Amino acid sequence: MQLTIHIGTYKTATSAIQWGLARSTKTLSRVGAKYADTGLNVALSKHLHLFDHVVDGGYNHDRHESHRDQDYLGGLKSELEDPGVNHLLISEEELS
Repeated sequence: MQLTIHIGTYKTATSAIQWGLARSTKTLSRVGAKYADTGLNVALSKHLHLFDHVVDGGYNHDRHESHRDQDYLGGLKSELEDPGVNHLLISEEELS
C-alpha cells in the first residue's frame, strides 16, 4: 500500500488538483488508486476534517462540530487495508 499526502501551498492550483481527484473515482480505481473518503470535505474536495483531527489532536473548529465524534484514524486505517486499493491519496493545503 502506498499513501500519498499532497500538501500543495496556497495559490498553486491545489484546489483544482483536489477537485479533479475527487471526481476521478473510476479512473483512479482502474489503476488501484483511491482519493480517500475519510475526512473528506465534499464541498471543498479536500481532507480538511481528517487533518483537523490528526494535526490539532481532535475537534478544533466550530465549523466542524458535527464531525466531533468521527473516527477518522479508524476510517483511514480501513481504507489503507482495502485489498482493492494499492495507492491512497489525500490532500490538504492546511499542512503547508
